[in-house]
Amino acid sequence: MELARKNLKEHRSLIGFLYNEIVRIYLKLEDLNSGLRIAQKAVDFFLSHTRSNLEELVPCYENIATIYKKKKCWDLSLDYSIKALELQKKLYGENDLRVADSYVTVGRTLESLEQHDDALQYYLECKSIRKAKLPKNDLKLAEIYTRLGCTLNELGQEEKAIKKLTKAVAMIEETQGKESLELIPVYESLAKVYKNLDQFEEGLDFHFKCIEIKSKVKGPESLEVATSYQRLGNYYLDFQKDESALDAHLISLQIRKTHVAPDDHLLSQNYFNIALAYENLYRYDDALENYETSLRLSIKQLGTFHFEVYDTYHSIAKLFEKQDRREEALSYYRKTLEVSSGLNDQLLMAKAYKNIAVMQIEMGYSDAAIESLNHGFKIIKKNYPKEQSKIAGFYFYFGRAYLTGGDYDEALYYFKRSLRIREDIYGEENTKVSDTLFCMAQTYQEMDDHIKAIQVYKRCLSIRANVDGPESEEVANVYNDMGISYDLLHNHRKALEYYELGLKIRLKVHGEDHPNVADSLANCGLMYEEMGKYNQAMKCYRKSQTIRSEHFGRKHLKVGQSFSNFGYVHDSQGNYRETMKNMRRALRVYSLVPDDDNEKLKTYNYISDLEKDNAKLRVDLGYDAVSYL
Repeated sequence: MELARKNLKEHRSLIGFLYNEIVRIYLKLEDLNSGLRIAQKAVDFFLSHTRSNLEELVPCYENIATIYKKKKCWDLSLDYSIKALELQKKLYGENDLRVADSYVTVGRTLESLEQHDDALQYYLECKSIRKAKLPKNDLKLAEIYTRLGCTLNELGQEEKAIKKLTKAVAMIEETQGKESLELIPVYESLAKVYKNLDQFEEGLDFHFKCIEIKSKVKGPESLEVATSYQRLGNYYLDFQKDESALDAHLISLQIRKTHVAPDDHLLSQNYFNIALAYENLYRYDDALENYETSLRLSIKQLGTFHFEVYDTYHSIAKLFEKQDRREEALSYYRKTLEVSSGLNDQLLMAKAYKNIAVMQIEMGYSDAAIESLNHGFKIIKKNYPKEQSKIAGFYFYFGRAYLTGGDYDEALYYFKRSLRIREDIYGEENTKVSDTLFCMAQTYQEMDDHIKAIQVYKRCLSIRANVDGPESEEVANVYNDMGISYDLLHNHRKALEYYELGLKIRLKVHGEDHPNVADSLANCGLMYEEMGKYNQAMKCYRKSQTIRSEHFGRKHLKVGQSFSNFGYVHDSQGNYRETMKNMRRALRVYSLVPDDDNEKLKTYNYISDLEKDNAKLRVDLGYDAVSYL
């Protein structure tokens, strides 16, 4: 490089070549920041020398676009992809095959930005050039038909997508045969189309075709077959067939272990996917073990500051969150902040601050949550001032933080700001709009304006029924909260009606043994209790307690709440011995639950009051509530 610089006139092309080769080395090493620094130097060098051939800038722009793509900075990646495209059009003319290739690059970046309509136009430009320049069944033509099929699928035009992809299959089969590896990406794309159409068996057939072709061409124990089993596992996960997903991912792992060392980074994604399957099967300890193995392999190969490490920390945090292990979840969200800060990735840093804030909201730390949100919001305002969807997201979480802190006017202020932006961006029939309305209704509920809350819930319900379907978990959640409002209005029959509507949906969506079903049963039980129907209340509470114990074990907040519910019913019936027995059980459970003293203190006070009113009972049982704290 130094020799080339000294002889600039003779070695200008060599300098460009060396710059770009250094960038490619950094890309292989996953050192994106160093690669970006060298690529920018190359651009500055060529732009500062007016005699430079503009052609030398093309790979520089392409390298920068690739780096930003790997950093998931899609807007910047798009900017440089378009710069490379426009320069090639200027250099080679608008109908050159190299220009066609650049149209594909821009199109794929637009897909990452979910701008599928724009992507489609770039792919059509590419098709026009390739169709005019290439033989009838050239593989490059098959490639662009595949891209068109994928994009049409994203646009919800599944039938058109199938036609394009089927045409790509015919081209490849005619020139390469029916067992060509070139068919694999087309078959995988067809599987995605049928997944969108909710035609599980049809999509599954294409995954098995991929495995069959690879087994014949590469061998049944090849790494390529392992990759197809991994994709098959992900397909099963998409359809919530978690046992089958687990089997497929374990087969993929077993094959790969015959090719690589036990601590090879290639296995990291296998362990990650296996963890996902275990998590969906509520085998949380197995999930955590596999996430941690995946994390260890990623850190060993890639170092701490890598996007893959960020994703795994994030997944572990979500796993702890599912188990109400909030301190541990918060700890791992903070690790995502450390990684994103080390990467100097502003968007990931903002997301990490938001996730930390959400966890702090769940824990009732509203002031800390507002502080975290302020950090993240400053990053968004500085680096992404035109990204209104991100700004609306932060307004939404500011609203939730103020709602948790009891500042309801401030909460409504932020929810309304979020709602205005989201309606402008997405229209009124959108999930994010319904989420904002849902939280606004909760705020009115906390303000004891239950009539207004019910009005907003009904608007939210209408959107969710249209967007998510009338028998979705999202609709069940609205029914549940509408039940709460009617309960607080002392309209217990109406509350029960909505709780039962939510229960009916959850039974259909999840089956009889799901924690959400347990929550609905507990709510129904509460209404029967309020209405004096104690036998029906106990029936609901017992079903709820059985589900919770099976899913969470004996050391979970909701299991303790089930025992408390038993106690309250017995108390209402004047059965103080059974009341004390169940409150004692509840207190034991709460004493084992970390980071939650509210229920423990509430139950202790309840027992203490019972003891004061029933001194003889205390002597008979030989029980002192204080001993259980």
